[in-house]
Amino acid sequence: QILSLDKITSIQVNDESIQKQLMESMLINRESKIKGQKEITITANGEGKRQVNLSYFIEAPVWKVSYRVIIPDDSSDKETENYVLQAWAIVDNITEESWDNVRLTLISGEPHSCDVDLFNPIYKRSTTSNEPQIELQSRSVRNMASNRMPQVLHQQQMLPVANNMMTQAPVDNTETKELGDLFQYEIVHPVSVSSNQSALVPIAEKKVTGARVAVFNPEKHGSHPYSAILLVNNTGLTLEGGPCSVIESGTFIGECKIDTVQRGERK
Repeated sequence: QILSLDKITSIQVNDESIQKQLMESMLINRESKIKGQKEITITANGEGKRQVNLSYFIEAPVWKVSYRVIIPDDSSDKETENYVLQAWAIVDNITEESWDNVRLTLISGEPHSCDVDLFNPIYKRSTTSNEPQIELQSRSVRNMASNRMPQVLHQQQMLPVANNMMTQAPVDNTETKELGDLFQYEIVHPVSVSSNQSALVPIAEKKVTGARVAVFNPEKHGSHPYSAILLVNNTGLTLEGGPCSVIESGTFIGECKIDTVQRGERK
């Protein structure tokens, strides 16, 4: 017999053996979830009722970026002309809770970090030799769960490709800031990503200067050169490396992989 779960409010197991096995299984599952939990006591100095804000850091996948260059319909063989460069960030929510209208900040570059086990106790063990030796408990490396996430890219205020795109004013989706050798993208609009899913978030739409060129590489193709475009990064942003699609008159005409492009650099 098949029953709809939304109509069931409680279940009673009459078989004592099955009931015992079910309770043991539920207890093991509960203990496995709370095994790595720690109780934290927070003490706030002062008196009276106050508001306390708590924040924490967790390990997360590296965000990725994808670009699209739009060539205008009235494009010609002029030495230089204006194109539109659109950039999207791909972020993954691997947590067990959904992100509902959260503030998202992305950092480009490779900040130095290391994996240190501050969770497990470290012991100093005594030895019987005359020379003191220190033995530390081996540190366990915290690995992220390798469960494959469903690659569902949810649209976050995506901008359509229109033939009159070149006449529209660029939309600022991010606020940027320099952090030494790093670059910060502060997403202006709130972002929502369900648990264990991914999102495609627009981070830039800028006009850039470019030109049509021919690239001849005899090692890859010795009979004729490739058609390409040469872009100047005059967006004022540091562009992370990623795939780049080229669109002309609403049609896909090619794709390439670009490395990190600094401001003012030609690529």
